[in-house]
Amino acid sequence: MDSPASLRHADNMSFALQHLVDLALFAHVVELRSFTAAAKQAGMEKSAVSRRMKALERRLGVTLLRRT
Repeated sequence: MDSPASLRHADNMSFALQHLVDLALFAHVVELRSFTAAAKQAGMEKSAVSRRMKALERRLGVTLLRRT
């Protein structure tokens, strides 16, 4: 049986992994200069990419992308 500490560690690793995924997704958006192209490359819906980028910006407390 897992201890509460090991479960927290697993949750933290999952949370950290999501941060890395979001940063990689951000890099794709910047590189491709397009939410649509990044979403297509990642096999995601454009709206999901947009939500992930907004969440990343919220966590970091900065605006990373200018939306037009």
